[in-house]
Amino acid sequence: MKGAIMKVILALLVLATVAVRAQILETAAVQAPAKPLIDGVIEDLWLEGRVQTQFRQTSPSINAHPTVLTEVYLMYDSHTLYVAVKAHQQQQTVRANQGRRDDAIIFQGDYLSIAIDPLRNGNAAYFFSVNPVNTLMDGLLDLLGNGDPKWDGTVTTATTITDSLWSVELELPLNTLIFQNAEVQDWGVQVLRHYAQNRETSIAQLVDHHQPLRVTNFIVVRGFSNLKKQHTFTAAPFVFTSSETNFLQHASALRFRGGLDLKFSPSPASLLLVTLYPDYAQVESDRELINISDLPTSYPEKRPFFLESSDLYPGLAVNTRNIQDIVAGLKYRSVSEMMKYDATAVLDGEHHLWFLGDWRWTDNEAFHVELIGGTKQQPSRSDYNVTTNVRTWFFDKQLTAYTWFGTINSRHRAGSEYESVNSVRWISRTLTIGLWNHIKSEFYNPNIVGHNTLSNETIVSGWVGYSWYSGEGFWRNIFVEVRGERYGLYSETRTEYHVLRASGRMIFQPHAGLGTWEVAGFYELPTRRFFRFRDATTTSGTPMHSDAIGRFHLIPKRSGAAAVQVKSDHSLPIGGTVTYKETHLRAARSQSIESEAYIKLTQHFILGYSLDVIKVGASTYQQQFQQQIHRARFAYNVTDRINVRAVFQLNTKEAAGEYSVTRPTTQLALSWEYDPGSFFYVVYTRNDMIEKLPQQLQAVPLVFSQAILVKLSKVLLF
Repeated sequence: MKGAIMKVILALLVLATVAVRAQILETAAVQAPAKPLIDGVIEDLWLEGRVQTQFRQTSPSINAHPTVLTEVYLMYDSHTLYVAVKAHQQQQTVRANQGRRDDAIIFQGDYLSIAIDPLRNGNAAYFFSVNPVNTLMDGLLDLLGNGDPKWDGTVTTATTITDSLWSVELELPLNTLIFQNAEVQDWGVQVLRHYAQNRETSIAQLVDHHQPLRVTNFIVVRGFSNLKKQHTFTAAPFVFTSSETNFLQHASALRFRGGLDLKFSPSPASLLLVTLYPDYAQVESDRELINISDLPTSYPEKRPFFLESSDLYPGLAVNTRNIQDIVAGLKYRSVSEMMKYDATAVLDGEHHLWFLGDWRWTDNEAFHVELIGGTKQQPSRSDYNVTTNVRTWFFDKQLTAYTWFGTINSRHRAGSEYESVNSVRWISRTLTIGLWNHIKSEFYNPNIVGHNTLSNETIVSGWVGYSWYSGEGFWRNIFVEVRGERYGLYSETRTEYHVLRASGRMIFQPHAGLGTWEVAGFYELPTRRFFRFRDATTTSGTPMHSDAIGRFHLIPKRSGAAAVQVKSDHSLPIGGTVTYKETHLRAARSQSIESEAYIKLTQHFILGYSLDVIKVGASTYQQQFQQQIHRARFAYNVTDRINVRAVFQLNTKEAAGEYSVTRPTTQLALSWEYDPGSFFYVVYTRNDMIEKLPQQLQAVPLVFSQAILVKLSKVLLF
């Protein structure tokens, strides 16, 4: 009887999966009769390249016809891909602001995303998102359509706005892509459009309702022929000079330095990259965050040499931000129909040699096998991380099962330490169910080559979530989830505790003029828990345990947690986000507020302000303290390629009766992309740190410095 019931359930799941799929559209690749002028105006020569589409909504009303018309055109020649899109809507409904390249402001209004899968293997894709005032974000999509904007290509875009539509033209040199090494080949193409006034997202072809942006479901463009990279060698030299002044030491220093990034394509599907003295000068400084955990804050990578492989190295195994002051680096990456790999070697300024690698083999339908690793070679010792990832899919990828296993050499004892992650998840548009566990041995922490993590820990988590959607009316989306978790020490099984959490998210539209708002939050039931306390003098009577950070006592407490977040419609001229959270830190009550507000004065000028505050009470294990980070910023975009921005930040931390530290920071930056991929920067930074102790009559400056940097980079094609 049970076997018959299981067969019926299995049959229903298969039928449900098949029912939501549609036939993938195909269109013929069209050679451009002439090179189009990239000015945002779509001329008649584009008409032959019109792509057959069936735009359907993915949000809020899945599979519904869009309320606005979108037309897509695609052409090519031997060295370039051309794409144009007409987005019909009335001029007064257009919402868009200019920003520097890869600025998230692009998603706070109307935009178009053009995705290209040149390998036609469903493994990954390039995406190029453009808004009506030509703000550009480009990057990589994974097989499920999740975007990562860190990769940058050499691309030219232009837009124009008329009374009844806005349009974009895109010129994409094949030099910037990895594609098939074949005389005739088929590519995958997808176009996504967001219409901000209705908060409506639609795509050119909807095949799978549950995972609408899967790369395997792109429109097939057949018959590209005679594709070649016009330039197989790219050089991007840069020079910069900086003047640094330390007012406390009455010292100054003038530096002049140059660097170079080289890129060579042995074949259309492979790249060889060389970097010499890369730097961070092209970006803003990392944003300061309040961190009260045992682990340091992890910041994202920003150097182009590493970002070329941002579609690889997932998880905690490799953290390239650990590699600083680089002298030289060599990278080789290759992609084929079912396989991609990256091998990287780096020499840093302390003469340490780093080796990183990622090998991935997948058909994107049934199996995925990956091996990731890294080593750091030093005169006194060598450190390594190795991680494997195996996953498989069932029921058209709605059911996913995966396992990770990682190992490192331990600094605390001879031999190696390990971690194991295992999960089974059912994910559809409305229903998510999952079971996940994570085991980390006593001293497992891959932070030398990878990311910091807390070791000596076991976690088991199970959850169920449901989403309800409506395309009109007050409520647009309601999501609820219940999750249960069990925590414990790897080295001591009797230290387990449980957490029960309920969370939810509601999206609603109170009025058309106010746009669509979002409220989210969670609540954890008060239960008996443990926390790690590392001061042996206070808890001499309790047993000691160890992890990769050091020795600690496990202290019981009874606490819960709650948080709520309110977010306005960020496509409107004024808005913001406020988050309030209440929990406990080492048996002391902790309250935090994160808030951010903005005002878009014009399409070119944006002001913003954020305030992060945390207050922690006193307990036997925690002194009372308060920390605040004020951050004011403005951005003025002279054009879509000339951007001026300023950030003023004030970080203040006070411990009751102990000390106070104030850290004001100022940064002014001018960036100009004067040619695709070529930049000119001027950056001014000032850092101060002032400390005041109770016995001091006045504050004492600890850091008091400023720096001015000028950088010029240029892309050269050979």
